Amino acid sequence: MSIHPVFVLLLLSHILGDYYLQPKAMAVGKMKKWSWLIGHGMIHTVCMLAIMGVSIGLTSDIFWILIVVNVSHTLIDFLKRFVKWKSFSLDQLAHLAILATVWAIWGES
Repeated sequence: MSIHPVFVLLLLSHILGDYYLQPKAMAVGKMKKWSWLIGHGMIHTVCMLAIMGVSIGLTSDIFWILIVVNVSHTLIDFLKRFVKWKSFSLDQLAHLAILATVWAIWGES
């Protein structure tokens, strides 16, 4: 069984946006200030736009993938503000569930 290229691209953009391009100040600040949260969402959007756009091209499907993944990513990070037990694993699982769902819906088209 192999991993579908669209899922790999989604995962790569997530890893870049959440680990390599998110400064520590943003990781902490997004829990308190809208500006950090929106900035983090914009980083994810640019990562995905660049990776998916260059690899696949900018189609209407890529446009919808971009919207769904990045709005849900920002929403998950926003909702973490209200969770008393912050779990890195559950946070990442929620993000991966979104990526898998998007791949299941649009990955084969």
